This record gives sequence, C-alpha cells and structure tokens, in this order.
Amino acid sequence: MAGREAFCTIEDSLKEMDDIMFNTFDILFNNNTAFLSPSHIDILVVNEPMFASVPFFTSRIINRYKLRQNIMAFNLSGMECSGSVIAISLVQQLFRTDKNSFAIVVSTEGALWYFVMHFSWMRMTLRVCYV
Repeated sequence: MAGREAFCTIEDSLKEMDDIMFNTFDILFNNNTAFLSPSHIDILVVNEPMFASVPFFTSRIINRYKLRQNIMAFNLSGMECSGSVIAISLVQQLFRTDKNSFAIVVSTEGALWYFVMHFSWMRMTLRVCYV
C-alpha cells in the first residue's frame, strides 16, 4: 500500500476491512472472560457505510468463524451514519420475537478512509447484545 495510497484497489479495501474485523473478532472470541464462542451468535449485523463488497462482510465473518448455518445475517451498506442506528433498531426488533438470543452488531467507517497510513485511526464499533 505504501506509496500508492491515491490508487487503492478493491483488494486493498477488502484486506483492510478483513484485518480490522477479523482482528476484533479474534479478540472477542479468544477473550477468556467473555465466555462467548461463535456458536453462541444468533444474529449478525454488519454496517459498512461506504464499501459494499462481494461476498458481503457478513459472509466473510460467517465463513471464517464457522458461525451456525441458521444465523440471521444482515449486511447494511450505503446508509452512512444512520446505518448504526438502523442496525441497533433491527436487532431490537428481532429481540422481540427471538428471546434469549445473542447478537453482534458491527459498524465501521469507510474502507481506506485514512489510506492505511494511519491504520489506528480506523474506527470499528462492535456491540454484543443479549436478550
């Protein structure tokens, strides 16, 4: 990436998002105090406002961590700042019908927003919800 920040590719964006999301999920699932395994997750919502990849980030997460086949997965793209609010609202609605469920909501900023030179500036919000 260094030296070609102005000419980022889709592959660069995917790698950046994978690095950020997978690192966060690795920490979550490997944290001994969380007592949370991928098999506990019932609902996964990913909000990425500026970059819609194929396969979607929900699929990338499900496949990497071998989440259950019957997981409810939602990928929200192109909703800018309101996407986080919509994601939380979606989970609240699902909790009304699916009691005793675990949900993970992932919200990120746009991929390559900081051109990888300031990787630590990239923000990711991960919320684990249980009802």
